[in-house]
Amino acid sequence: MSMRTRLSSRDRRALGAGAAIMSVVAAAGAGVPAALRWQQAQVDSARATITRLATARRATAMRPLLRDSLIARRARLESLDTALIAEASPVAAAGVLAGALEDLADDAGVTVTAAQIRADSVARAGLSRVGVRLVVLGDVRGLAALLGAIETDARPMTVRELAVTQPDPIGAIGKPEVLRIDVGIEALARIVTSERR
Repeated sequence: MSMRTRLSSRDRRALGAGAAIMSVVAAAGAGVPAALRWQQAQVDSARATITRLATARRATAMRPLLRDSLIARRARLESLDTALIAEASPVAAAGVLAGALEDLADDAGVTVTAAQIRADSVARAGLSRVGVRLVVLGDVRGLAALLGAIETDARPMTVRELAVTQPDPIGAIGKPEVLRIDVGIEALARIVTSERR
């Protein structure tokens, strides 16, 4: 038995309107969340752009300060670089240090009787520690003048060892007191190749 019902035109319109409403609801149910996600992605992208823009503006504002700091650091590095002994090997640098110390000793009025150089065999990052051990004869004023000259010299040097003895404890009357001074001095040297000098 086949039952075929005929729909009236009013029922067909109601059925068509219902189907259209259901289609709109189904499309809106899938489309609205997608539209909301897209809108949130756009908002997040805009916030990220605003943050990057603010960071760029701060960096641009800091640029003159950073440039001034870089110039000051570069000047300090260059002044330190010119103050260091620059030679092709640590032994040569130790020899230059020994010569400079002998000149300082002469200016201080003391006599260098022996000089022994010490140098690291390995240079790290183009720098090497060099040292000189001096045996000096002189009086207290000469010792003070020598230590003062080492301290105020443009080359950065450090007194690592200092021993003062009196070779002739009795000494002659009327003769100035003579002291034996053993002093170990270290400095930092820049080891350069011939093309970097």
